[in-house]
Amino acid sequence: MIEQPVLDYLNAYILRKGEQLRLDGVSKETFIDIPIVKVTKRTYRTVGILTIGARKPDGDSKSKAGAQLEKLHLTPRKKLTLHEDEPQTLKWLDEGWIVKEVRLKTDGKTVDSQCYRMGYTYYRFLEEQKLMEHQTRQDELMTLKNTFEQIDITSAETAVKSTIYERIRERFLSVCRPDALIQSELFEKAWPDQKRIKFLAFLAAIIQISTVQDRFDWKEIGASYYKKIGGSKVFDRNKSDFLDLFEAWAGYPAEALGMVSLGNLTPVYFSGQVTGTYSSYHYGPVHAVTNLSLYEDSHSSEAETLWIVENRAILTRIAAEKDFLKDMRVLLVCCDGHVRSAHRHFIEQILRNSPPKQVIIWTDYDPDGFRIAREVFEIVKETPVVKWIGPAGEILNSWTQYAGQMSAFLETRRMEQEEQTGDVMLWKTWIAH
Repeated sequence: MIEQPVLDYLNAYILRKGEQLRLDGVSKETFIDIPIVKVTKRTYRTVGILTIGARKPDGDSKSKAGAQLEKLHLTPRKKLTLHEDEPQTLKWLDEGWIVKEVRLKTDGKTVDSQCYRMGYTYYRFLEEQKLMEHQTRQDELMTLKNTFEQIDITSAETAVKSTIYERIRERFLSVCRPDALIQSELFEKAWPDQKRIKFLAFLAAIIQISTVQDRFDWKEIGASYYKKIGGSKVFDRNKSDFLDLFEAWAGYPAEALGMVSLGNLTPVYFSGQVTGTYSSYHYGPVHAVTNLSLYEDSHSSEAETLWIVENRAILTRIAAEKDFLKDMRVLLVCCDGHVRSAHRHFIEQILRNSPPKQVIIWTDYDPDGFRIAREVFEIVKETPVVKWIGPAGEILNSWTQYAGQMSAFLETRRMEQEEQTGDVMLWKTWIAH
């Protein structure tokens, strides 16, 4: 008697619409041949034969066969061509790892095609592997969660560290379940599960070392966490990806926790009057502050209009108009094609220390520009007046209006800021609108 789970599998994955297995007369031999019949109101004919094995594989055979079949990337729907007389093929068939499928011509006797399909034994093996992997992942996440919760993050000596700890903690705990780990949009979509878990270990490691050391280098993060030979190299392969996502989650780069800089500086380019605790910038040329200086300094401006653009070309073109920014009391800031934490902190400092009367957002008219405009709006949305320069070159006074026009525009076109740079008269119109 063929077990019901085997029959259920064959019905679900091997049989086609309207087909049935004819089980009467089937004997339990080494190999069992099961006729496939197609039944309609007018016909009853044999359309194929399935050959399955009846022997149960032992433990060693399971491990070996599973590893071998994994290389074939077999799925329930995939068809394989194998040499039917080879010992390996016969062994797989005997133990139910594969099923032999023969399709017959309309006479019900002549062979039309022959292939091999995934058998119930391998299907169940893969399901068991998934369950084991799920449990392993759950155990790993629980261990990471416990490790993180044991870190004393209440003794942060600066407001920046305290902010980082809370942001990382919130996101860390929200993904510490297998389903959340897989589905969360907090990770890069292309990251596999193990890379996501390793990133969480990295977060625990860098938070942990930052609570006990004011300064540390990259190698110390892994070495301190794993406390074994090779621990310092565990995160090396993913250094860039992990540091970038840390910055995205925390809103600050790892240097803000005390990591010795790897030499990576993010400049924020601007033109206009800005005053800092340790610096002072005047109208005229294009200036720059760096991500590192932003955590040591606090900036303000006398500008009444904060104008944020995407491209350097626009920044340098407007800054080149003598006295324009000064006369119009404008601080012009460039996101340089990507809103990083340095841009966010500089803009937030200006908004907090010297709130402007209005903010103007001007980005490219393409999907990236649309995304940047949205990210900038999230930073400045508490400002009483926020304006956008739409694709037709006119001022738009609400996100809804701007988003609607951009969505319609992007269905058929793309355009860079530089295509409608304009002149002083137009710029003054935008500011005064």
